[in-house]
Amino acid sequence: MKPLQSALYDAPLHALEADINTVANTLFQRWPVLIGFSVRDGGRDDELHMDISTYPEPGHEERDVLLREIAQALQELMDEAPGAGPLLRARTFARTLH
Repeated sequence: MKPLQSALYDAPLHALEADINTVANTLFQRWPVLIGFSVRDGGRDDELHMDISTYPEPGHEERDVLLREIAQALQELMDEAPGAGPLLRARTFARTLH
């Protein structure tokens, strides 16, 4: 494949990656206690499981709200861009410190 063809072929992938990074960065900005989260395959095409890392540890209710917000953001992303699902599975997102 020629470089231009390769760039055109990869353009949708780069757009999805940018959308995924935007969602993750928004979550990190909105939740200062969120250090990182990982997404695991839930076994079905439409099912994802998450692990989160926080500091300091939020209360039980706040943690539940955080988990729901992450799940909702990822679900909205997958609804808008069906190709995002496979890119999210087995992936870890970590807060970047500058």
